[in-house]
Amino acid sequence: MDERNINDINDGIDNDKEPVLEIKDENAAADDEAVVEEEVSLFSTTEATDASAIEERPEEPLDSDTVTKNNPAAYAFRWDYDEQRQYDNKSKQKGKSSRGVLAYAIILTVTFLLSIAVLAGALLFGDYLSTSPTREPIQTSDNMALDALYDYCLPSYVAISVVTNNGTEGVGSGIVITEDGYITTNYHVVENAKKITVITSNGTKHDAQFIDGDEVNDIAVIKVSAKKLTPAVLGSSNNTKVGERVMAIGTPYRIGYAGSMTSGYVSGINRDYQVMNDNGTVSKTLKLIQTDTSVNPGNSGGPLFNMNGEVIGVVVMKITGSNYEGMGFALPIDGVRDMIFDIIENGKITDENLGSAFQGAALGISGHEIVSDTKYLMTEDYCIKVLTDDVGDYIEISLGSKIYITDTAGLEAAGLNGAYPYKAPCTGVLVKKTSEGFDSNEKLMFEDIITSANGIACDSMATLQGIIFNSRVGDVLHLEVYRNNEYISIDVELGLANSME
Repeated sequence: MDERNINDINDGIDNDKEPVLEIKDENAAADDEAVVEEEVSLFSTTEATDASAIEERPEEPLDSDTVTKNNPAAYAFRWDYDEQRQYDNKSKQKGKSSRGVLAYAIILTVTFLLSIAVLAGALLFGDYLSTSPTREPIQTSDNMALDALYDYCLPSYVAISVVTNNGTEGVGSGIVITEDGYITTNYHVVENAKKITVITSNGTKHDAQFIDGDEVNDIAVIKVSAKKLTPAVLGSSNNTKVGERVMAIGTPYRIGYAGSMTSGYVSGINRDYQVMNDNGTVSKTLKLIQTDTSVNPGNSGGPLFNMNGEVIGVVVMKITGSNYEGMGFALPIDGVRDMIFDIIENGKITDENLGSAFQGAALGISGHEIVSDTKYLMTEDYCIKVLTDDVGDYIEISLGSKIYITDTAGLEAAGLNGAYPYKAPCTGVLVKKTSEGFDSNEKLMFEDIITSANGIACDSMATLQGIIFNSRVGDVLHLEVYRNNEYISIDVELGLANSME
């Protein structure tokens, strides 16, 4: 990714420009003072005004789910002897008493063994090995004071200071996942980092180690040597609804603003956001939560909470521009949860199919849409529609600027040396070039015309691109191709858009 200086957000915004995608804190530079030299008393925490609104945080082991430990069942025994016989035979009474004691001992022993077996089963099936947080979400309503919610959520947030390999300083945010120091953030916050410093909500600084991450899903896991951190409660983004209140905590702009809280509403869910390469192809597609909660450079990697104090998203970016306001986005937690715990449990990503984002796919061609029986002027790089007036055939290279196809000097001056006339035999996408490393480079040729893909007529380049956008790397497109005056069928595997020339 291109590095961006976070100071750029304050300078030179052209009101006429299209909105730009701003990936937060991609190693954004901090202020003049070194980030790690900021005062540690950066967070202002207050006691909740309504103590009953927030549950006390239990001091439980972080690496295990809360396992319900039922007490052994209580057994009541009523020894029912006839009064007239209680004194008839003392030896017989002793025998009965001994048998009663023995039975009671057997029952207690069996109960104890069953309890041990239940606990052993829990260990065997991984309940104690899970790294899921043990904290329960608080039950609130939309009327709950945000200061109480903030006090509950703040300890699960961290500020992140980064120094990159080229010396650039930047800031970001993170979410505490486990009590023993595993933290998640955005991949773009910590990529190319030479030094990572984590600052907890009480101002304590820790050196952090990058464990692993995924650029496509923009998620990463780092680790600090710490104990008894407060893990966040991870909610379910699948239950998120438009209009739901949310709150974000982050590190906007620089470490001095660490712990900043903003609030708003969910503006949209399942937003497909396609990140484009310089060559115009989609490099990746993200599924995001849209929110009007104010997020800024430095919020990247930080938590988006619901009103129960549960993390439902990881803040990832915003749309900027003078004509755009309140368009922030977060990765849904359900889309990256499995990847986060895969890294924590295995030290790396072992299943590349985890995550909700995916790499942009590409056919690996450059082409032009053409219409049957229409005349074009062709070169190796161009396919320009030919128009006709009373004088003859011409092309229009700019509004009102004509070059007649018989004007050789004019064509050469326009950089169209060697242009020749071409009449389209059918409608489709004309293949001009193919990229090395793609399956299409082996199977498609110059001047092939793709007339359909997966049974859908490709009457325009946009139609073909739409089919590719909804496919993944490795998918096979079933193409109908016009070549040398006949139609043939060709199966072409899609490649990675990032590798396209």
